[in-house]
Amino acid sequence: MSMRIKGLLAAGIVAAAGGAAFASTEEAWQEFRDRTEAACLALLPEGAAADISVDPFGSESYGIALLHVSEGPEAGAVMVCVMDKQGGAAELSGAFTPSVRLAPQAAD
Repeated sequence: MSMRIKGLLAAGIVAAAGGAAFASTEEAWQEFRDRTEAACLALLPEGAAADISVDPFGSESYGIALLHVSEGPEAGAVMVCVMDKQGGAAELSGAFTPSVRLAPQAAD
């Protein structure tokens, strides 16, 4: 491989790493959390209100939030919201009502 190609590859790797470092600044993460919160709250049915807990970093591909519905027909329920980090499209789950609980697993 020629020195010129090696130099170009090295420059590309450095540029990519610099972009990754920039994306992980506190300001960038706060912008991500704000976008996730806004996208998820916008999906609530009309007349509904919720307290929202946004996972600070989400998963590799998605922003994730829990919405604790306080007003509206689903009051008392919890909903899960996911937002695609690349495109920004968000989806909201159905309501998990207070009567729905995960049963503990029996010890073997």
